[in-house]
Amino acid sequence: MLKLSVEMHFCRRCGTPLTARGTHDYVCERGHSIFMNAAPAVAIVLRNEQGQILLIERGIEPGKGQLDIPGGFCDGPETFEAAAAREIQEEIGLTPEQYTAPVYCLSGLDLYTFGAETLPVIGMMFSATLKPGAIPHPADDAAAILFMEPNAIPMEKVYFPSVRAALTRACKQSVSVTQQ
Repeated sequence: MLKLSVEMHFCRRCGTPLTARGTHDYVCERGHSIFMNAAPAVAIVLRNEQGQILLIERGIEPGKGQLDIPGGFCDGPETFEAAAAREIQEEIGLTPEQYTAPVYCLSGLDLYTFGAETLPVIGMMFSATLKPGAIPHPADDAAAILFMEPNAIPMEKVYFPSVRAALTRACKQSVSVTQQ
């Protein structure tokens, strides 16, 4: 069971006080139901031509200084694919023409602590390969970019559990490809 901590005291529809009914739903004095659902996010495992995986060093909290892969929250009415393309461009400066079409890897549920709240995030993980000549540069909330061999990634330094799961899957795929 995920342990959430949310500061939700008043109805966003009418402003009256809220009462928690369960782990993610509230009701106000006027009977409006308010749900605190997981925020959608996306991340992408990118490989270079040598099979190394691109990691970023997080430049912001949560997890500042720890490892991650490019990604972030979906903005408003945005698909996972559009969010992935936008986040890759914002964080490492690459356009969709500079990597192969993203392929679904897995989904995962993480907790995201920011300020005094801990909220659920549902992440959609993709994988793709950088095209020749694509040179990523750290930007936005990426402090640095590293390329690592799949079996050399220090998983204990990867901040989000769902990202660790995606990287673990990518590492297993690397092993099966080299054994063929």
